[in-house]
Amino acid sequence: MRTRIIANGVRTDHPIPQLPFVDDSILDLNDRVQIENIGRNKGEGLWGREDLTSGVEGGWRAFTTIPSHPNLAWVVKHHPHHGNVVVLVDDDDAADEYMAEPETALIRRYGGYWWDGDSWHRSTPRIDPVTWQSVHEPVPSARSVTARELMLSYPEHDQPAEPMRVEEIAADYRKNGLPKKLPPMDYWVRHDLPVWLNARPNPADADRAVVTLTAPELDPASMLTTKDVAARAGVTESTVRAYRARGQMPDPQIEQPTLWSVPVIERWLARRSADETPEPQLSEAETILTTIGYEISGVLNGRRNRRRSKPEVARAVGQILDRYTLGLTEDRYYGAELHATYMAKDMKKALEDTSFLRGFADRTMKHLILLAEAQPRTARAALQRMTDKLIGEGYNRDEILKRTLSHSYLSSRPDLRDWITAAVTPA
Repeated sequence: MRTRIIANGVRTDHPIPQLPFVDDSILDLNDRVQIENIGRNKGEGLWGREDLTSGVEGGWRAFTTIPSHPNLAWVVKHHPHHGNVVVLVDDDDAADEYMAEPETALIRRYGGYWWDGDSWHRSTPRIDPVTWQSVHEPVPSARSVTARELMLSYPEHDQPAEPMRVEEIAADYRKNGLPKKLPPMDYWVRHDLPVWLNARPNPADADRAVVTLTAPELDPASMLTTKDVAARAGVTESTVRAYRARGQMPDPQIEQPTLWSVPVIERWLARRSADETPEPQLSEAETILTTIGYEISGVLNGRRNRRRSKPEVARAVGQILDRYTLGLTEDRYYGAELHATYMAKDMKKALEDTSFLRGFADRTMKHLILLAEAQPRTARAALQRMTDKLIGEGYNRDEILKRTLSHSYLSSRPDLRDWITAAVTPA
């Protein structure tokens, strides 16, 4: 899902093109805990969180709701060698932007193409048919474009102004929402980039600031229109537009006009074809989980649903889960049985093969932590059911608990370690 990114923080090291720069002095960019604590538990609807970035030693990310403007949030991603990315987002999208996969992605451009500090990768991963792991493909002949290059391309610059204040952009966002059309690149470089550069302690930062990329597959002349995609998919153009509205296909690489890169569409069509023919070895629970995922994705990603309140989204998702779980569990809490099935699958792999993973898979631990923070009673029921499933298959309760608590994501969370211990230990 594409999140609603409203502006760049003025101290970001890699600006998103065509977005304004906003004063981010409320954030201590050297202290992820300070960022989390700005909003966490400070009032109704306010929240914050911080985590280390898996796969990047010294990397971390954090987000916080802005207490004075609770419909907005700051998200910060830190790389030990490439600095910080600071963005202002709609608070409803903060968790999605914060948890976006893969964790190693520092910036995203062109509808999801991402850069990890070393290379660019395509937005849609390939799924390995043997391991079912996502394989992120590098973009052939990709080249990063820096802020300095853009400024040299448009040499006439305005006098630098002060960055916008959060109050200004919050008032405009409440009134108008996201702009229907972004300013042209030349206007942004001449008017906005001087604001950013003026706030930099070192003018040479412009040489290191990665703004976007170029690649042969992103040349508009070689990309696919809605009509082209419809022809390749064997559907009408209106069907393609419906897929987009429901979040059932990749975002376009260019919005105006709407264009997709050929590799992204080819990968989507291959996956779509596979999804339309379910693999016979899928268990009933796995098939249900896949179906639920598609339905929830439609609720969360549909453009007309973007402005739903959190309670409205929660009810809509709950109705989907309820529809599928009524026949699977007598538990009153939505999805406990399905959460347990999901988590037990990865834990079983770890218990069977210690070389595979020492504890939960990372994705499953993220799932559990988010569930524990958002729906603790459901999470507790799921943990207990997961443990019962594994004990029923001959595994030892103490070993299950030991492997769970050994996960690196819990090393700085004694509260969750205690909570998990209590949940899976008999009274």
